[in-house]
Formats: sequence, C-alpha cells, structure tokens
Amino acid sequence: MGGRFYGGIELVPHPTIDAEESARIAKHEVGAGADSVLRPIRISVTRRDGQDHLVWAATVPEDPLHVWIVQVDAHDGRVFRRVNRVIVDPR
Repeated sequence: MGGRFYGGIELVPHPTIDAEESARIAKHEVGAGADSVLRPIRISVTRRDGQDHLVWAATVPEDPLHVWIVQVDAHDGRVFRRVNRVIVDPR
C-alpha cells in the first residue's frame, strides 16, 4: 500500500489461501455492511517489524464513507491490516 521498494524479500511466494477465500475473510472482517468485494483482489508483499508478508488486498465497500482495503495474510488467513480509502474533509 505504500509503493516502497524493499530489497532482500524473504517469504514463500506461493499463497496457501486463494483470492476468493481472502475475499470471504475480508468481508467478514468488515461486517454486516459489507455485501460485496470488488475485483480484482491483488496480491502483494508488505513488511512489518522487519518481516515480509504475502498478502491479498481486497476492497470491501461498507457504505459511502467507508470503503475498506483489507489485507489478508496469504498463508494463514489472518487480517493483516484494514484501511478506509475514503478521505473526508474535516471542515
């Protein structure tokens, strides 16, 4: 999600769970307001605390003010991060 370059990535490059399973996990994470997951569901590498993770990034609309990007670990299915992509003017 940050567009940064990381050298020396170390991880298993083959996901254990597929994109559709990650979509179900992401939809469950968002909850009752989520009735769909936008396609495509992208796979990427992200780094946290010096460790690399292969993650699926699913876009899950909840309502007009909440469109979530939910990153799901592609190996164990844990939700790695959840970010609202809607920016609201604070005025």
